[in-house]
Amino acid sequence: MWLPWEWAVGLAALCLATAWAAGRPAPARAATSATATSATATSATATSASVLAVTAPPMPTLTEPTVTLTGGAGRPFVRAMAVEAGVVMLLYALWIRAGSIDPFGTEGGLDRGMTLWRWQQALHLPPEYWLQRGPLANRWLIQASNLYYGGVHVPAMAVFLLWLFVRHRPVYERWRTTLVVTTAACLVVRYVPVAPPRFYPELGFVDTAVLYGQSVYGAPGTGVSGQMAAMPSIHVAWAVLIAIAMWRHARLRWVGPLHGAVTVWVVTNTANHWWLDGVVGVGFLAAAWWATGAVPAVLAGVISRRRVAPDRGARDPIGLGSRGSGS
Repeated sequence: MWLPWEWAVGLAALCLATAWAAGRPAPARAATSATATSATATSATATSASVLAVTAPPMPTLTEPTVTLTGGAGRPFVRAMAVEAGVVMLLYALWIRAGSIDPFGTEGGLDRGMTLWRWQQALHLPPEYWLQRGPLANRWLIQASNLYYGGVHVPAMAVFLLWLFVRHRPVYERWRTTLVVTTAACLVVRYVPVAPPRFYPELGFVDTAVLYGQSVYGAPGTGVSGQMAAMPSIHVAWAVLIAIAMWRHARLRWVGPLHGAVTVWVVTNTANHWWLDGVVGVGFLAAAWWATGAVPAVLAGVISRRRVAPDRGARDPIGLGSRGSGS
């Protein structure tokens, strides 16, 4: 259902080639008509002088200044967008490829899923299958939930990044970096297999996507993501990131939180994630947001102190400061 990683690599190459082409200098065009007029006037002057046989200093040639026209006023923006699109597509390809790898297989995944179930019971969290009871009685509602889970996750992030880049460029870099750090952290943890709720029909969960033939997953180790990569939930982490960013920067600020709330509801009532999967995903998001602000600030402070504090030898090149003031 999502773009294959091979296609993403090809699109990234196309975007970067576009950026290279946009970065080339535009050809200059000279105003040749004025120069031609001036040359004609000079020729006529020379002919008149020869007819009259008047010996006089040569008349100066009047030439209008050459005007260089540089086209492509929008090239810097096009180049910046093409570079960013290429980088994002490469990161997307890496995410899809890495998510399809199960280095530890599925061993222990079912046991870890049961451990999460027990932890949630100990925390008195409501069982996720409570949210399935209503949708399961409405075929269209559960099918819409399956489609939202499998089809909106990635396109929503693509539209969000494009909107943020075009309309809120000054804050784009930090949000994009936060997204990359969050996703990388989630990927590392997801290599430890943890089964989602839909693997436990004995507890009352129903795999709604399989029920209606809408599953985006294949056999374990195939499909768009690992079958037992439930912890943490990248769906929830991405949706909450969009919700916060749009609440802070968008005019229709309610759109982001609405997407976040629907995503949390969808991943739960389709039995694809535990509550704790989302909690850990949001925790990684918060840590990534802090890191993308704190780390650059610390580095900037270190660089600033090094620039402000001059070298001791530069201040006292011949060592006068080390001599005593008395004679």
